[in-house]
Amino acid sequence: MKKLNNLTLGAVFRSRKKATQPTRSTRSTHLIDDKSSFNIREAYKIGRTNIRFALPEEESSTIIVTSSWPMEGKTTNCINLAIAFSQTGEKTLLIDCDLRKPRIAKVFQIASKMGLSNALRNFCSVEEAIHPTQYENLWVMPSGHIPPNPAELLSSKEMEDMLKELKKEYRYILIDTPPVNLLADALLLASNASGTVLVARQGITDHKSLQEALEKLKFSGAKVLGFMLNDASEEGGSYYRYHTGYGRYGYYKKQYYGNRYEYTSGQAQEKKAEQAELLNKIRQNSKTAQGEKIIVPKKKNQK
Repeated sequence: MKKLNNLTLGAVFRSRKKATQPTRSTRSTHLIDDKSSFNIREAYKIGRTNIRFALPEEESSTIIVTSSWPMEGKTTNCINLAIAFSQTGEKTLLIDCDLRKPRIAKVFQIASKMGLSNALRNFCSVEEAIHPTQYENLWVMPSGHIPPNPAELLSSKEMEDMLKELKKEYRYILIDTPPVNLLADALLLASNASGTVLVARQGITDHKSLQEALEKLKFSGAKVLGFMLNDASEEGGSYYRYHTGYGRYGYYKKQYYGNRYEYTSGQAQEKKAEQAELLNKIRQNSKTAQGEKIIVPKKKNQK
């Protein structure tokens, strides 16, 4: 546990009111602003500072934000970290790469349907896919229309070229991705990013899941900056505690993403083998040439 504690970038403490476990109906995203509590604002500032120290020195930084399973607060932390970075006066871009369960457009109440997937398929320009927000120096690129092939889009040459161009325009680019223990989407991007932040939630994330996520990121060649501890308790003198299981809320890690991620036992084994093969492909490509297109293995039923 001490090894994991040393990777902590920051902790977002829960309200002093009685905490409730996350559910589909109670999930909400609190955007930090001047009205937010001092503790919450400082938590993201501390996270921002530690991330900046951990990042390699470069003109523009791309930061992946992910989690081990759903319902751990990765999107909320990604958004608020982006807000915190924009408050430094640097141009910041927030990209929703969770192409299966996007939330960022809804959070910022963006009416336009144009976003990442549309730009990658030339249905709109990159400029048309980027939208301003109520925060100074912060822009958002929502997911766009949900595509039938998210992994192929994220690993495409178009995605690689687009990020290179965006890095010329923005100092910080934060990317929200699906949970790493559920899908390999984050791994497709993390190997070429400046760094990856893993979000954990006290009382929800267990040690085994967090360790598994770290191992997958490391195997893919990602630079893990550390993790943000979400919904931390101020009681007991220490917030570096994890449950050994998910308890009554454990089913969210498999069911939150809906039918797109619900498999039979046989399909689950196939998915596990497919992900293992994909991890090997990612590692081989990262060794051969940096920036080379990642080859995503086709599904058996795909022609």
